[in-house]
Amino acid sequence: MPGIDKRPEPKPDMTSVADRDNEFDITSLTATELLSHLKMLGVELRVKDGKLLLNAPVGALTSELQSELRRRKPELLAMLETTGELDEERFVPLTYAQQRLWLIERFMPGSVAYNIPQSWIVEGTVDPEALRQAVHRLMERHAALRTSIEVRNGEVFQVIKKSVEVPFEVTDLTAQTGTGTSQAQLVEILVREGRRPFELDRAPLIRFHLFKLPDNLA
Repeated sequence: MPGIDKRPEPKPDMTSVADRDNEFDITSLTATELLSHLKMLGVELRVKDGKLLLNAPVGALTSELQSELRRRKPELLAMLETTGELDEERFVPLTYAQQRLWLIERFMPGSVAYNIPQSWIVEGTVDPEALRQAVHRLMERHAALRTSIEVRNGEVFQVIKKSVEVPFEVTDLTAQTGTGTSQAQLVEILVREGRRPFELDRAPLIRFHLFKLPDNLA
């Protein structure tokens, strides 16, 4: 029977996230990596009237990081200004998951590995136009639904659009001739729909399709 380890538990590491900047060389980061690091610390950078504005939580900026921001201010300002009209689009470094998604698309164009199809049956009367407007409001509220992945000035960003066209289709399966649509045919339609690839550089990376079902499937 194994013995009991009576050694005292190690004390938790109380070092702040900002203090850990000393564990690697800040000056070795690319501009995109620096922006990603700042985002992880909760630091926001934006451009207004040609000036670089910063908003940071208390204790997030070490003296080394502050010095690096002062040194690279012209570079960061130029990058943020040249990546697009900030009133229309917002550029954010990719997360690690988005980097994987972008690399998969590079090596396997048209891959549907990250597609997440969802389907629901809605009972009762559905107003397609009202549903379309509801989807539009949903996309207005959530920036993630208006985001694409694009290469700008040789670097890859997630680009948050100010507005996008709602991808909303309506298909009336009750208009099918003959015996109508069977359960197997409906499943085939949904599977085919779920396997349609997206173009990562064209927002939104989501689409909606409303199917009007015949009585035998409703």
